[in-house]
Amino acid sequence: MRCPYCGSKMIYPHTQHQTFSAGKAVAGAVVFGAVGAAAGFIGKDKKGYRCSACGSLCEKTMEVFTENGIDKAIREAKNGDFVFYNQIKEQYPNIELVIPNNSATEHLHSVDVSAVPQSDTVENELFELKRTISPKVFVPNCPVFIESAIIKTSSANDMLTFVAWNHSEKNVRSVYINVKVLDDVGDEITKTLCVYQGVSVAPGKVFPLEKTFDLNTNLAYSIQFEVEKIAFVDDSVWRNSEENQQYELMEQVEITAENFPKYNTLRAMVKEQSNLHLKNKLFQPVFEETHTQCICGFPFTNGTNCVHCGLNAELLAQMLTYDNLLSYQHTLIMQNAKNRANKTEKLFHSACDKLLNKARDLQEKNDSKSLAEAIDIFKKLPNADELSNEITECQMKLELIKAKEQEEKQRKIEEERIRKEERERIEELRKREKIAEEIRLKNEQEKKKRRSKNTQIICFAIAIAYLLFLLIYYMYEEGLL
Repeated sequence: MRCPYCGSKMIYPHTQHQTFSAGKAVAGAVVFGAVGAAAGFIGKDKKGYRCSACGSLCEKTMEVFTENGIDKAIREAKNGDFVFYNQIKEQYPNIELVIPNNSATEHLHSVDVSAVPQSDTVENELFELKRTISPKVFVPNCPVFIESAIIKTSSANDMLTFVAWNHSEKNVRSVYINVKVLDDVGDEITKTLCVYQGVSVAPGKVFPLEKTFDLNTNLAYSIQFEVEKIAFVDDSVWRNSEENQQYELMEQVEITAENFPKYNTLRAMVKEQSNLHLKNKLFQPVFEETHTQCICGFPFTNGTNCVHCGLNAELLAQMLTYDNLLSYQHTLIMQNAKNRANKTEKLFHSACDKLLNKARDLQEKNDSKSLAEAIDIFKKLPNADELSNEITECQMKLELIKAKEQEEKQRKIEEERIRKEERERIEELRKREKIAEEIRLKNEQEKKKRRSKNTQIICFAIAIAYLLFLLIYYMYEEGLL
């Protein structure tokens, strides 16, 4: 777990007890009267985490994703890559202190002594500090350059770690360093010999960072040291002597876009002619009689190349001249223009190839719309003259398809005309049948009327005859006839 504010691991569960709230008391008094003032005591304890490093109280610890990123940055820093670590350190100042960066510029331009509390949990209540000491001294002919030293101080014996580099052209096998341990007032406490043995450090590489030396005291505040001798893998030995003078390194100014007018040009030139990449900082070189403090921040002996970036004093001086920067800037402009032109030409040819492939795909579809679009694309291409055969072929196919489409259209028109005439004829027949049916129904109705009328006449005649019969019969019976 880490503090979300400072990144420290010195974090522990904490409960903040609820105190009297004036706001709740006032609100309760307004709503419920004097009794409502007791609402100021309503609430619950706030549980969270307390950071011992910055004193912050947080409800939650750092998110897992961010914590994993910090752990990864610390691992990379222990391996010498401080790019990600330095970025995170600005936001979370209390993350673990690790051995300094591979780049000497991170420490050569800092204070001589700095003390930072160790962020890991202190066991047995032993107070521990890590002091980074940047000596700012350089011995031009010494094959090993000590960038800084780290003293881990506690109530137990103090431990010493060097950040040392191989500045020679051969692999180093062993290094012997005489160390004088001083207290906080500058008095000597003890002397010790720190030895690297059984190593094989290549040129430009850092010595094992995990190597530590016991100082046999718990009062170490700073140290003074001197490289006594160095052995190489080819059995040759370098020994220190009184003739090897130490020089104090000057404070270098970082080169930025704000203080260097042609910063981008210089950055491009350095990238091309050295081993540095865009993430490395650049510093104003310092030229001395015996040595040079390089643009990368590391010192090197005049007459040799910097083992970190590969530059030498003559090349550095030439690079920083105005005429050279201006000439290189013009070269960059021309090169960029040429690259842009080449890129544009490639994009143009690529686009033409895509259009050509598209036109040929459309040509294979054999429909009028696709062929017309293919012909239009063929004619717009820069090599349209070379595609005349394909254009002609598409046009012939298009004319043939159009002729077939016209014939099909005429056929459909004729079929529609025939169908229309047939519909009209059927409609006429239906009308005639309807009229005939109406006439037939009318005739049947008239026949029915005549039949009904005749029936009525017959029935009336029969009734009259029957009445006459009855009358005659009655008269006969009565003797009237």
